[in-house]
Amino acid sequence: TNLNRHIFKYLDENIDYKVCDVKEEGKPDYLCDFQKLELDSQFDLVCAFQILEHNPIENLENILVKMRSLSKKFVLISVPFNGQVLGININFRLFGRAFYFSKTFVSKSITTKKTDIKKIEHRIKLNPKEKYDPHYWEIGRQEMSKLRFNNYLKKLNFKIVKDFHNEIFPFHLFYLLEKN
Repeated sequence: TNLNRHIFKYLDENIDYKVCDVKEEGKPDYLCDFQKLELDSQFDLVCAFQILEHNPIENLENILVKMRSLSKKFVLISVPFNGQVLGININFRLFGRAFYFSKTFVSKSITTKKTDIKKIEHRIKLNPKEKYDPHYWEIGRQEMSKLRFNNYLKKLNFKIVKDFHNEIFPFHLFYLLEKN
């Protein structure tokens, strides 16, 4: 839908924003599988928002290494979080002033069920055009706890500058990463 392109243009018209996608509908600048993208240039920031999990976990290292190689310094990602969350949001108005309190508690090591890869493979066999549709993995599932993912990023020579959940919708986990 090119939502991010519109958001960046709204923030600053001088932002040079490029998109790589496998689907033609969004009119990407680079129409290909990101892992096959060949560029000689680097970008100030390389982002992937709710994209990585649509690739098999075996491809994750290649994708993150490619993102790091295309970045001059920073990588920003968001991934789905399917772990244990307790969120408290309180909004109220008192004497004409609005107040808001939000606190999210997230488990880094308690996980939920394992992803059923056989079910995903069967779905793709029935409809090969939708191979990028399912979530092959999510943070908080047995195959990838948040703690394991953090260690994985560090192993790939990323410094985690910040990781945070969207407090209103804590099922999205954001990472600002810096190249080591």
